Amino acid sequence: MSGSYIPYHLRPCKNVDRKIFIEALKILSASLPVQSYTYVGMGGPFLEDFKSLHAELDFQKMLSLEINERVYQRQCVNRPHACIECRLSSSAELIDNFDLSGNAVIWLDYTNPNELKDQVEEFRSLLPKLKVGDIVKITVNANVATLGDGSEAGAEKLYSEEEDKPEGRLYRKALSVHRHRKLYKILSEYLSDDLKSDDITTRNYPYILLGCLFRAAYLALTGRQERFYPLAACAYADGQKMLTLTGVKTTESGWRDLLSKTTLTDWEFFYKSDESLVDIEVPVLSLQERIRLDSFMPNSDPSDIQREIGYPLAETEKKSLKLIENYLKFYRHYPQYSGIIL
Repeated sequence: MSGSYIPYHLRPCKNVDRKIFIEALKILSASLPVQSYTYVGMGGPFLEDFKSLHAELDFQKMLSLEINERVYQRQCVNRPHACIECRLSSSAELIDNFDLSGNAVIWLDYTNPNELKDQVEEFRSLLPKLKVGDIVKITVNANVATLGDGSEAGAEKLYSEEEDKPEGRLYRKALSVHRHRKLYKILSEYLSDDLKSDDITTRNYPYILLGCLFRAAYLALTGRQERFYPLAACAYADGQKMLTLTGVKTTESGWRDLLSKTTLTDWEFFYKSDESLVDIEVPVLSLQERIRLDSFMPNSDPSDIQREIGYPLAETEKKSLKLIENYLKFYRHYPQYSGIIL
């Protein structure tokens, strides 16, 4: 359903994002009985998220949704624990017929950019049905190229009107205009009125989508005592750029209680403003390289590390330094894989 054919268990940035999610749940467990919640997600064929969440938080009730029958059959074979129910069902069906007893942690782990409007609408539809204390995470595709890469007929018409070469300034302007129009067709209800075509950039697009999700949450709970309070927001790319938002539905007094009884405000990934969007970009490392980098953690300077290892980890030294700087931030969450003989 979410990424049925993508080996997420081999993707370091998504793994870092998952571990940040788990860390948030552990922090909340100081005030909420998270371990007694039902976890609902989209496990794909390998159910990696389910393995991690059960190991770290001991969830006893877990539900994986899948719409692809072949992937569902693989899930049933790969199911690691009896507490996981694999269900051939869509997230829309779950939300339309919402009947979970007790509190829940729900991860809407979407990937298909062609269903962005439906995904935001599902998120909006889910929130009023949740109980106070329920936790929601949503993942959406934040690759701006999904709004158009110059190959669509509408975009080509714009380019021909501009009479400029593809690499030229007018081409880029026309492409921005095309993407702006397409985004408004998809999410007009959730976009800021002052959004300009020049704002539709690779860097800005995750922030734009984040604003749409906040708007959807606001509209979903208007007139109610509960609100959706953000816990963490991350952007990462193991290929396609993705955006994740995690939050809790609670009342204003419940939120104050959470902040007073947990260490959320001291957590380095806690969402406070747009500047708190965590950009996850880590190097792909061999075991030897990771051991080498870990030996410098946590207080070394990236330039010193770069000099000590003797070669860049990216095509330029500047990019390599950025990756090392990020690794300093995320090394505790970085996954490690190795082969075994069965």
